Amino acid sequence: MSIEDNNFQFLVRRYLKGTPARRAVANFKRWSRSELRSTLRPHDEETVSGVETDWRDEFDYLLSFYGVLEIAALIGFIPRQFERRFVETHLPILDDPAVRRYYGRHYPLALPGRFRRRLHGERRERLRPNRLSVPAYYAFLDLTAIIEDDDDVEPFLWFLDGGSRYDNVGEPEESIETLLPVLQTAEGFCELVTSTRARSPLLRSSALGFAKFIGFCRGFDALLNTVKRVPDLRAAFWQHHAYWLRRLRAEVGVGTHLRRALASIAAWEARDGSRAHRIAIRKLERVMNRLQVPVRFRSR
Repeated sequence: MSIEDNNFQFLVRRYLKGTPARRAVANFKRWSRSELRSTLRPHDEETVSGVETDWRDEFDYLLSFYGVLEIAALIGFIPRQFERRFVETHLPILDDPAVRRYYGRHYPLALPGRFRRRLHGERRERLRPNRLSVPAYYAFLDLTAIIEDDDDVEPFLWFLDGGSRYDNVGEPEESIETLLPVLQTAEGFCELVTSTRARSPLLRSSALGFAKFIGFCRGFDALLNTVKRVPDLRAAFWQHHAYWLRRLRAEVGVGTHLRRALASIAAWEARDGSRAHRIAIRKLERVMNRLQVPVRFRSR
């Protein structure tokens, strides 16, 4: 077995078999076309809640898996040819009209579509070998884990996207509106995240998730700068997280909520001097501004 074959098997174990993506494959096989179409509808057409949220999350994990493979194929990390069994399982999913509308129109993502064309044999391009791509890819996978796998970041992103949730039935719901007051002072934030008896474990988790999300943004910005001389790889990394990065620019919803959160921590008085704090906030604002700018592929 070649190094590329081993790499492919690692990605399948980690991002398909080791995530809820595997359940999306099973559901695709057993659902009717109408069930699939209903589950993958745009959320502004009809409210999504309950078990449907879990089903859609599973498809999001599957689309992420396809994106991870597309980037791996682009840099020569995995074999050029895919096993027949793999193609027969996954190409019908990517070809399905309801799934294509989901990743192509409702929540546009470029990488699943590019991977679909690769499986069809319409795209075979690879980047020229270089010493940067593979280490950058590993760094990308580590950063992606913060967004997709971290138990604290998940509720923060849910709140950021306008969702609400409660710790236990009968207790008050937590949301971005209950998180933002916690961010008003450094003392309040630190007290919450360091407390072992927080009023709401969910609120504590989302506050930690906010801090981790800021860390992701800084690290991802640095990664994009590292690969700026490899434009299509830079575009692939950005496009993988396009859902969140596009929404940072929004005048309502995610963009507004995040700006309010950043404004809260901008008002903190840094213990090492307000000037150092202001400089750090300005740097963070520049990071956020850079991440909002779409990075597109040079070729289709």
